[in-house]
Amino acid sequence: MNAIRATMFSASAMLWLSYWLSDWNVHWLAYLPAAMLAIAAVVGFCPATWFYGKIGFKPSSLK
Repeated sequence: MNAIRATMFSASAMLWLSYWLSDWNVHWLAYLPAAMLAIAAVVGFCPATWFYGKIGFKPSSLK
């Protein structure tokens, strides 16, 4: 599994967890993956992908 797939999986898991915790209303945990995805779109650097690359997943770029 590469770093981008790990990022997508963790974003999905955080969204599902936030929905479960809030009984299908928006929970504060839903803002975390949304913020990281917005940063990746605007700047071209994803903090979560960088982190997963550093802890041992196959590094990959957003390009």
